Amino acid sequence: MDERKEDVSNLDEYVFVPIINPVKNNIDYLYDGQKLIINKEGTKIVEISIPTNAKHITKITPKNNHKIKIRNILILFGYAVDEDTLGLVQTLDLFTHVDGVLVNGRITMLSHSLSKQEIIFSKDNNLNELYFLRKSSKLELQNDVKISLITTLKIVRKSTLCSLRNINKEKLKERLKGIIDLYGIKNEEDIEKLVVKLSHVIWYNNI
Repeated sequence: MDERKEDVSNLDEYVFVPIINPVKNNIDYLYDGQKLIINKEGTKIVEISIPTNAKHITKITPKNNHKIKIRNILILFGYAVDEDTLGLVQTLDLFTHVDGVLVNGRITMLSHSLSKQEIIFSKDNNLNELYFLRKSSKLELQNDVKISLITTLKIVRKSTLCSLRNINKEKLKERLKGIIDLYGIKNEEDIEKLVVKLSHVIWYNNI
């Protein structure tokens, strides 16, 4: 039998990190300089190793007058998030979706209740089949891309559409600290603007 495997040695690795209500679900997004960590109720459930000089596809950058520019937040259709585990569940319903950031890195630790699903995109595809919120005008890939999704097995039931709106902003800022630190946002006014903007743009279905 002639088995041929594609060469996947020259890949840029990315992880889709869903952003869900961290206050309601007692979740902390933490960043220690090389690792993005997601804790639930004080227990680490996900660890992502971030390379030096990371090339994140989701961009968050401060501008003049404390404006924040957010580009390429990934909207993953046909999925909902299980708030008990933070794992993605495939629903086969294109009206369900999860929003999140697409960060350059690889998963180095997962809770036993979670799994990893990997998808490889050719650089020639340029991720055109993915839907990005506030898409950058130029999204050029230098290498093929592997995207890891954090998934779980769960009975698909009726989902609920949720957002980050109407959440205490100080608590939201505290829980999302890892996302803020990951993108190097340090000025307090910039942080406030980022939290407000995320609270308006992030929506997701949960089951």
